Amino acid sequence: MKKSMLVVSILSTFSAYASYVVVVDKKESNYEHADLIEEVEYTEWVDTGVLSNCRNESPLESDIYEGTNFTQNVDCDEKQKRTKTTYLVNPISGTKTKVSEEMEEQTKLTASTQQSVGTYEALSCLDILNHGGSNIDGNYQIKPNQKKFMAFCDMNNGGYTTITRSSPSPKFTAEVEADCQSENMKLFVPRTQQHLEKAVTTLTGTYFRLMGIYPNKQGTGCATVYFNSDTCHNFDPTDGGKWFVYNWDMSYPHNGGGFGVYPEPNGDNSLNSSLIYTFDSATGKVTSFNDIRDDNVSYPGGYTTNSWACSAIGEESI
Repeated sequence: MKKSMLVVSILSTFSAYASYVVVVDKKESNYEHADLIEEVEYTEWVDTGVLSNCRNESPLESDIYEGTNFTQNVDCDEKQKRTKTTYLVNPISGTKTKVSEEMEEQTKLTASTQQSVGTYEALSCLDILNHGGSNIDGNYQIKPNQKKFMAFCDMNNGGYTTITRSSPSPKFTAEVEADCQSENMKLFVPRTQQHLEKAVTTLTGTYFRLMGIYPNKQGTGCATVYFNSDTCHNFDPTDGGKWFVYNWDMSYPHNGGGFGVYPEPNGDNSLNSSLIYTFDSATGKVTSFNDIRDDNVSYPGGYTTNSWACSAIGEESI
C-alpha cells in the first residue's frame, strides 16, 4: 500500500483560512505495465483463376481426328491468396492495434478444361467416328496407307468410307481390286440398302459398275432369291461380311421380260470376276446386273470399267 500526501486548502466558516494535509490510499495497478499479446487473423483462401503448368491432358490431341476442335480435361496449378493481419492486444482493456497487413499465396491442384485441336490421321470414316470426329455426312481426309486423300463418309449409316478412282483405259475386276488394295482398301462393297443408295446418289457416275461381291464357287448362282447376303449364300465379299444389292421384286428384261425376283446371277461366272451393275442415280436402286465368265467371247477376261470405288478395310463390323 502506498500513501500519497495531498495538501489542500479548506475554506471553513468556523475557522480562519488554514492548510490541512490529507492522506489518500492508492492501490497498486499494473494497467500501464501489462504485456501486450500478438494476435494474427487470416481471411479465407481465394482462388485467383490464374492457371499454370497444366498437365495430364485427356484426351490427347493425337487421339482426336485431325482438325477437330474439342474440350480437353487437364490438371493445373492455381494460385490462391489470403490476407494476414497482425494485431497487438491489451489483455486487460481489450484494445486491439493493427501492426501489419500482408498478402500470402499458395498453389493448389485444380481440375480444369481447355480447348484443343486433334491431330490424329484417320484410316477410314469409321476411324474418324471412333476418334471424336464429326458424325455428319460429307467429304473427309483419310490416310489408309502412305498418302492422304478425300473420301465420302456416310456417317449417318455408321461410318462407311467410299473413295472414287478412274483410269483412261478400261480395267478388269482384278485390276481395280488390286488398285484399291494398293491403298489398303478393297473394291466397293455395299453393306446395306441405305449404304448403297447413299453412295450411288451422292457419287454420281459409273463408279459402281463393278463391285467387290464374288461367287464362292465357280458356276454358282442366285437367280431365284433376292441378291443380298441374307438370302443368297453363294456370293461373298473378300472379307466374308454382309452385303446388299436388292431385296424387292423388280422388272427385268430377261426371257421376254417380267416382274419379280431378278433372274441373275444365273451361274455363268468366274470366281474373281464381278457382276456388272446399273443403277438409278436418282434413287440409288439397282436396275440391272449380270454375271459373266472370264472366257466369255464377247467380254474376254470379264467386264471392265474406267471408274470404280473403293471401301475401307473393316467395314464388315459396322
